[in-house]
Amino acid sequence: MTFTNEASRNLEKALQALEQAKQRVANEKKKQNEKKQNEKKRKAVNHHKYIMGGIIVKYFPDCYQYDEDELKRFIRFRSLGEDFTEENLKKVIAGEKESPEKNEKVPERKEAKPEKRKFDLVVDIREKMAKGKNGGYVRWAKKYNVKQFAESILFLQQHDIHDKETLDALVDGSAARYHELMKIIKDAETKMAENKVLKTHIINYSKTRDTYIAY
Repeated sequence: MTFTNEASRNLEKALQALEQAKQRVANEKKKQNEKKQNEKKRKAVNHHKYIMGGIIVKYFPDCYQYDEDELKRFIRFRSLGEDFTEENLKKVIAGEKESPEKNEKVPERKEAKPEKRKFDLVVDIREKMAKGKNGGYVRWAKKYNVKQFAESILFLQQHDIHDKETLDALVDGSAARYHELMKIIKDAETKMAENKVLKTHIINYSKTRDTYIAY
């Protein structure tokens, strides 16, 4: 009887220890999950702040200002070298000293010579024959040259061109118009790229806004 009671007590202690161990494991898992959730929220909030800061600095610079204490905390000109100390920068602004950038020697770059391209409206048949072109190519080249001559004469008649000066003026006007259109296209492409970046920021902001508010 005594042996049975002792075995029962040992079994009860073992079960109690097992329950305590399970409880400790459950508590540890709960802590780990809470830690992961907090870390996830923290990253989401930081990402949200980063996105909002980037949008404000890029598109609303007048609304993003630091006070004097914040400027002293973030900007460290002395870490850039002696030329960027406060005293030297004041002298540069006052015109008493040259800018550090001007003191740096810029390596000379050799300008690449533009490649001269040969431009002909007609085919040089003799040159092509010297390179080994056959009779079939020669017949095609003769027909092609006749068409080119006809199109050139038609173009001169349509634009009332009777001298070289008029032709040069037309070419200059067309070139100026071409460069103007290219500038418009490049400006539009730049604007589209900026809008694409802004769209990305807005999408990221909308994804993290709820997390930021909840946090």
